[in-house]
Amino acid sequence: MFQFEHMEQKEQRRRKRQKEECNGGKKSKERYTILLCVNSTGEEKLKPLVIGKSLKPRCFKNLNVNKFPMDWRANKRACMNIKLFSEWLSSLNVSIKNQKRKVILFIDNAPCHPVDIELSNIKFRYFPPNTTSKLQPLDQDVIHTFKTNYRKYLVKYITARCTTAQTPNDIKITPLDAIYR
Repeated sequence: MFQFEHMEQKEQRRRKRQKEECNGGKKSKERYTILLCVNSTGEEKLKPLVIGKSLKPRCFKNLNVNKFPMDWRANKRACMNIKLFSEWLSSLNVSIKNQKRKVILFIDNAPCHPVDIELSNIKFRYFPPNTTSKLQPLDQDVIHTFKTNYRKYLVKYITARCTTAQTPNDIKITPLDAIYR
């Protein structure tokens, strides 16, 4: 039994509630969507799927994307869509089939989740509308912990860059930095 959540939708809802303002500079338009998937005990974690705006950012030059600790995909808005989600599901189904297993995947009713897809080794169970944050363990703790750790490492990275930066514009975070920090 697996559960997953992509954080981009939760982050969009949070931003709408807070109506973020940027003081002292331009607000970054760089966005990433991250899909996390774990089994019900949390012992088996699948490779995260990260969606950016560019399939091959300049910072990935001369790097083998297949050796990254996550899967990288891209589209114009850096958002999950039906095509990317269906490709991820098909890949997961092949992996589960090769292991001679069958799983139940609990997902919410986001518009990017196809309801008519049938796979040989994955059965789908959908959370009732507006209950994901109450029922899905990833919403309860895993995503919060992930974001907290990510922000902590990002702040350390930026602080380290401040010692050599001449201006705030000298502190850049590339997609590669975002993935590995």
